[in-house]
Amino acid sequence: MYDQIVVMLGTMLAQTQCFMDNGQQTRAIFLVCTDGQNAHSRRHTTPESVKPIIDDMLSQENYIIAGYGVDSGDGFDFRDIFARMGILPQWILTSSNDVSSLRNTWQLISRSVARVSQSSNAFSNSALGGFEL
Repeated sequence: MYDQIVVMLGTMLAQTQCFMDNGQQTRAIFLVCTDGQNAHSRRHTTPESVKPIIDDMLSQENYIIAGYGVDSGDGFDFRDIFARMGILPQWILTSSNDVSSLRNTWQLISRSVARVSQSSNAFSNSALGGFEL
């Protein structure tokens, strides 16, 4: 899980840098959706190994990094895992693994992302608000 998060964050950084190099004002939202299993990471094996990257991105005020943990019954403390990765508490969601909970959570994510993306002049202020609960 952590190795892939680092790869995806790097991809997002490269793409946003390309836009910025071409003079386009760029902001991005990254959502980690997980069941908590870190089955195949070799280089980044702890949440703390991802934290410096997330901290750096958040300090630029052009990124929102969010976490969504889907309970698989394994007892993962998603709020703790995401916090140790550097994700701000207001951008952490969890749900059970049933159709209704999943649908409601994805609707909440969609509304929240739309709200933030529509306020481009105040992106960093909107980013502080977190998910629209």
